[in-house]
Amino acid sequence: MIELIIENKFDKLKEYLKDSKDFQIHKFLLEVLEGNEKIEIDGESFDAVKFQEEFLEGLRIYLTLQKSNLNDFQFKAYSSVLVELTFKMCGFIRLMADKAMENGVYLSDLEDVYKVNPVIRQELQVFIDVLKSKNESNSVANVAAGKAQVTNSIQNLLEKFEIGEDMLQFAESYEKVGQIEFAADIYKGIINDFECDSVKFSSGIFPEISHIDTRSQKEIDVFEKAKLNLVRIIGENVQNEAPNIEDNDKNNNKYLNDKRINDRLYQEIYDSSVLLLKSEKDASLGLLDALSYFSKVSTNEDLNDVTDIYIYEESFSKSDDQIKNTFLHAITALITDDYKVDNFKYLEEIILKDKTRYGEGALRFILNIGRYKEKFKSDILNFLDKNLASLSKNQTSILAYFLVELYVSDYNVVNLLNKINKKEGVSLPTVPQKKLNPIVEEKTIVTQTKSFEMATPWWKFW
Repeated sequence: MIELIIENKFDKLKEYLKDSKDFQIHKFLLEVLEGNEKIEIDGESFDAVKFQEEFLEGLRIYLTLQKSNLNDFQFKAYSSVLVELTFKMCGFIRLMADKAMENGVYLSDLEDVYKVNPVIRQELQVFIDVLKSKNESNSVANVAAGKAQVTNSIQNLLEKFEIGEDMLQFAESYEKVGQIEFAADIYKGIINDFECDSVKFSSGIFPEISHIDTRSQKEIDVFEKAKLNLVRIIGENVQNEAPNIEDNDKNNNKYLNDKRINDRLYQEIYDSSVLLLKSEKDASLGLLDALSYFSKVSTNEDLNDVTDIYIYEESFSKSDDQIKNTFLHAITALITDDYKVDNFKYLEEIILKDKTRYGEGALRFILNIGRYKEKFKSDILNFLDKNLASLSKNQTSILAYFLVELYVSDYNVVNLLNKINKKEGVSLPTVPQKKLNPIVEEKTIVTQTKSFEMATPWWKFW
């Protein structure tokens, strides 16, 4: 078959492909050669367990076709098929890794269930590099996002800088197709993960400790590039950001747009978060007091005030990163469990009516609640599904980011991603389509991994 392509004998190639039963990708190549202008790929187009073999065969054909006399229209049609196959494969690998991690193991511990061929990452990069040379920005974005999914699925087998480089490529490719908010969030995550630990955790009492840097040069390069890219994005878009917060130096009141947050409650949550952070190193330093305080908030405070405080802290405060992360996680994990219908209506109203950073912060909050509180997840996704058309472009990007990178795949997630694709008129990377779900269920990873010991947690991106 490869020789026929090299010799440009496409009539004979079509005869060969008609009889081929080895790969589904051969059937799609045949459709391309026969001039089919509407090639559709759905959940049944490929056998999910053979995604990797299909991709490798498809890429082998692609690299040969680009040196042939195939016309541009047909070559681009085949390229589109391969891109579609690629992010289906990558989404499936990520799905399998998520299922494994839910049971405390890495996907690499389950090679008898599903094995990721280590050559896949390298071949994905080959595909990306060719697409870049042809200025296929949308395709590059999809495949780069797919490679990032694969990388995060096998990151226990990789060097940290390798993960960072793939995330950088992911962010840069999205930036080029106009997904600025999405790209900025990825850059922020990279900066957080690749910052020098001695700087990140230093109290500042001994400034010289910040000069101790145990990172490799490649890790430093990843950090510096992400930082430069983020500054460039902020610089380009700063004129679009209206001031959303006022500081009153006399009484230190904090504002969200025209709304003042509850200062007393904010300070109490902040102080309790500091206690929680300290107790990670020494459990005697107020852990029980902090937990007791958070348990009382739900019964003694207006939880709509907590919502405003979360949005302020997440989007506007200048708190130290460690305290900020503890502050936000404490609210999500320890307080939102007691949110009632009225509290969600309050949050939903902000998302729908406010398109500034305040409304974007509200969206991130409700999505984080859905991540950590399974009992709310379905209602939250249903709300976003019904009101997708009312979301701003930035809000839509935030939603897509959470669904692709932070949510475990299920029917509602896949369905909502498909609707985002149609709304935006692009193909954002997605997880496998709903028709693939039975394949995952047949693997019954849950029952097959119960005997495994808990694995070391993965690095946390974002």
